[in-house]
Amino acid sequence: MVTTVGKQRQITLPAEACAALGIEPGDTVEVLRYRDQLNVVKKTPGAAAGILKGTKVKKQISERDSLMSNFE
Repeated sequence: MVTTVGKQRQITLPAEACAALGIEPGDTVEVLRYRDQLNVVKKTPGAAAGILKGTKVKKQISERDSLMSNFE
């Protein structure tokens, strides 16, 4: 599936991809960067509920460093 980036850096998601993922007008998606890729993920309310339960916070790591550790 190929799409073109418009003048304001907007893209149109192909209808086939939206249908396959259940993306409808008005849905929220997140764009994630991994190295030289952009990934579009449909946000589903409650999908991550409890995922970090029991995780201990390492206060010596900044939020930015924590977020960027997945991309190195």
